[in-house]
Amino acid sequence: MTLTLRQPFSLVVMNTSLSWIERLVGSLDDKKQYRDYRARVSGLPADYRATADALERYLTHVGPTSDSATLLALLTDSVETLERGVERGDTVAAVVGDDPTVFADDLLARHPGESWLDGWIGTERRRLADAVRAATAGGAR
Repeated sequence: MTLTLRQPFSLVVMNTSLSWIERLVGSLDDKKQYRDYRARVSGLPADYRATADALERYLTHVGPTSDSATLLALLTDSVETLERGVERGDTVAAVVGDDPTVFADDLLARHPGESWLDGWIGTERRRLADAVRAATAGGAR
């Protein structure tokens, strides 16, 4: 029996290894996009950079976690907005407004996706409904 390879063996091994590595550590393209995003953040003035870091923390905690593409688009949108503010010479407060959470939530609204928080809230809502149902079923007043 002879084995005929359509690609050189090294390419077959490399492609197999790459898919295995990507399954283990995630998409290498996503990692490159995230590194590019972080480089852009590093290029911001100190006050904008601190704001970008705080925004990233907030957005990654309450933002979409169901897929990395949505999260990366959200982070890229945030840094682009900050970069435009730098180009115009605006202060950070002029860009994000009086309430930074409103600014962040507006970004989130433009990039919908499921968050871990959605699942947690759903669980707690079900737990509350079940407890009330159990309490009322037993005739408790």
